[in-house]
Amino acid sequence: DMARTVQNVEVLVVGDHPAAFLAALELHRAGMTPIVHSTVPTSPTPDRLVRINPAVFNLSDSLKGLKKRLSLQSIYGLRFVAADGQSTSEYRSRSAVTAVGRLSDFTAALTQLSQSRQITMLRPRSLTVIGVDETGLDIQVGGQRIRAKALIVADDLPADLKRALSIPTEWESGILHRRLTLNLSRDCNNEPTDRPLLTACFDLFGSGAMGQIITDGHGTQLDVILSPQTARTIGEATAMGQWVAILQRHGLLRPNCAFSPKLVRSIDIPLAGALAHEGVADRTLLIGPAGGFYSSSGEEIYPACISAIHAVSVLTDALTRSPLQDALAPYRSSWRTTLGDYMRGPQENLRFLLPLVYRNTVMARRLAEAILLGKDLVR
Repeated sequence: DMARTVQNVEVLVVGDHPAAFLAALELHRAGMTPIVHSTVPTSPTPDRLVRINPAVFNLSDSLKGLKKRLSLQSIYGLRFVAADGQSTSEYRSRSAVTAVGRLSDFTAALTQLSQSRQITMLRPRSLTVIGVDETGLDIQVGGQRIRAKALIVADDLPADLKRALSIPTEWESGILHRRLTLNLSRDCNNEPTDRPLLTACFDLFGSGAMGQIITDGHGTQLDVILSPQTARTIGEATAMGQWVAILQRHGLLRPNCAFSPKLVRSIDIPLAGALAHEGVADRTLLIGPAGGFYSSSGEEIYPACISAIHAVSVLTDALTRSPLQDALAPYRSSWRTTLGDYMRGPQENLRFLLPLVYRNTVMARRLAEAILLGKDLVR
């Protein structure tokens, strides 16, 4: 009897990103049971160093105490370097303004919290949407069939699953960007270990592409974020090589630091995609990467966690209302009041502002605080 093999749940959370784990924890904290959390078989989240706004630990009781579980490198400001290899400016704070940590550590800590709350965690080899009707969704999760009233999705899904849930299968033009990542040994980095700064360039290749170098004290990671068209025109290895050369001219990487083009990894990310993308699908809310919750400077942890908190808030209310689909509509606007400006960032005006950044310490400080903390650029 198929009815006996169906597990009925309030919410199914899908994804391996920290936002998915936070959503499950927030649902549990809201008193919702049962909750099932499943990863996406085809999209493991690649590990990397990530910038973590310390404000994330104050977003929810679910995150309090998490900071003590993580190995974080405190960052004391932002250094702007120009592509010409000469111009530079910096904002330096007396206290740490942001931090660098490993994505896998953040996920592992949230996994342990989920396990302590006895949230069912599934890692299936397959995931299939059987059907969606006015009362719920039928989803085959590996060998288990689940009937859920609603769905929260944090990771990008395969096109067939997107179509089954009425999620757009493609991002609008200009949203997707290519993130290139290169890991180097700590010995390559000339950044002082005492009160280190994040280093970034926002005028790479004359196309508005961004480069950054971050370290957690153990290793160094170089990132380049550029449009897919620029990546195709320049070539991924060449683009990373140019960023390495710029950092060497600024004295931030040692001259003898070389890399193999085979070590450059790439993923496509929807920068600030939530501002243009529909985050509400069939009985489904999109959070984190699935919803395009990346800031325009590429930060993902803080906006992803805020999206999870807003999704759970809207969903817990929607589950008490009918029809549920209509009650999900507030998610379209609820996060914008707290996250819209942070997501958008100052990048739209960077070409005009960059010359001022290298000549004016006040502008350097304001732009750094806008990028790192989401503060208003005009004050």
